[in-house]
Amino acid sequence: MSLTLALDAAVSGLSTAQAGLDTISSNIANVNTAGYTRKINNQVSVDLAGQGAGVDIGPITRNVDQNLLQSLRTTNGNAGSLDVLNTYLKQVQDTFGTTAANSSIAAAVNSLAQQFTTLATSPIDPTAQLQTVQAGMSVVNSLATMGNTVQTLRQNADNQISTSITQINSDLKTISSLNNQIAIGTASNQDTTDLQDKRDAALNDLSTLVDIRYFKNSNDTISVYTTDGTTLVDNQATTVSH
Repeated sequence: MSLTLALDAAVSGLSTAQAGLDTISSNIANVNTAGYTRKINNQVSVDLAGQGAGVDIGPITRNVDQNLLQSLRTTNGNAGSLDVLNTYLKQVQDTFGTTAANSSIAAAVNSLAQQFTTLATSPIDPTAQLQTVQAGMSVVNSLATMGNTVQTLRQNADNQISTSITQINSDLKTISSLNNQIAIGTASNQDTTDLQDKRDAALNDLSTLVDIRYFKNSNDTISVYTTDGTTLVDNQATTVSH
C-alpha cells in the first residue's frame, strides 16, 4: 500500500468516526424528543482494485420496527373508534336509563300502563284520573328530554367530526409535504431520517382519527389509504370533507 493510499484510508477512518460521533451526540441530545428515533450510522468498506482503501459513510438508518408501528396504528384506530362509540352510547344509556331504574323511560311507561289499569276499574275516581294524567305527563316529559338529549348528542357528534376532519386534512398535508421532501432527499443521497420521524408522528396522529393502511414506495415515500381502499395520500394529499 502506498503512503498516499494509507493516509487516505486513515483520513476516511477519522471522517467516518467523526460522523459516528455526530450521530451518537444527536441521539443523546434528542433522547427526550417526542417522535425521535435512534439513528444508526452504517459504515461501508472501500476497496481500490481489490485492495482495502479505508471506510466510507453509508446511509443512516432508523432503529424502527415497522411491523410493530403498523400494528400500533391499527390498534390506535380501533381504540379511537371504540372510545368515541362508548362515550356516546353511555350518554344515550344515561338518557334512556336501565330497565331496572325507576327513572327510565320503561319505568315511566309501565307506571302509565298501571294507572290506566287502575283508572279502568274506577273511571270516575278523581284521584285515579289525576294520577293517570300525571303518569302521562311523566312519559311525555321523558320523551321530550330524550329527544332534546339525542339532538344535542347529534350536534356534538357533528362538531367533533368537523374538528377531526380539520385535523385529518392537516395530517394529510403534512405527510404529503414530507413525502416530497423525502423523495428529493433520497434522490440526492441526503439523510432523510429526521423527516421520516416527523412523517411517522403525523401518521400516528392520523391513525387515532381514522383507520388507515399505508405502503412504502421505492423512493421512500408512502401512500396512505383508508381500510376500505379510499386514497388519502398518493402523489398528493386528498381533501376530506364532511
